[in-house]
Amino acid sequence: MQFHLIFDGNLPPRGKSATLERIHDVRMAIHPQIEGLWSLQPLKNNDWLRQRSANRLGVIEIRNGFEFAPLISKYVGLLAEIHVTILRNRHSNDRQGIHGDIDNRVKTLFDALRMRTLGEINILSKKGIVFQDRTFCLLQDDDLVTKLTVETDRWLGAPPHQTLAIIRVAIKASTVTMDNLDLLT
Repeated sequence: MQFHLIFDGNLPPRGKSATLERIHDVRMAIHPQIEGLWSLQPLKNNDWLRQRSANRLGVIEIRNGFEFAPLISKYVGLLAEIHVTILRNRHSNDRQGIHGDIDNRVKTLFDALRMRTLGEINILSKKGIVFQDRTFCLLQDDDLVTKLTVETDRWLGAPPHQTLAIIRVAIKASTVTMDNLDLLT
């Protein structure tokens, strides 16, 4: 299975400007797209949107009372190959140009694609950030990404600091089972 996710907004580099609140904003911008995937074939007919137990598969994880539904999870034997195209409007006389600090922007994006850690949940809760009852995210953990490619280019006419990230995801299996067979490309 292959699909694309789109992020259109401010994608700051990881560090001072990519606060947990900003990463949360990026995550929540992508959340409805991943939630929508669950209503399409072949995901529509599986029953993974539940907590796992000893005798059943499931991807739902509860952390500090909040539910997370990662599409790519070790519990269902899935991995991801990801290609990211990042478009930005940067002037040629800009010191960093259109490619500036790309590794830290990718870190911000990957932090937004994965489940929040307990520490992140605690910090965001103390700051009054409101969470969805269930957050749909791409990755249980970013160590489930087996291949990553990134390209950048200029986005003509876009406002400064605006980023368009086109994220192509190809689902692969760590272990092929009857449960995940329909998702493999």
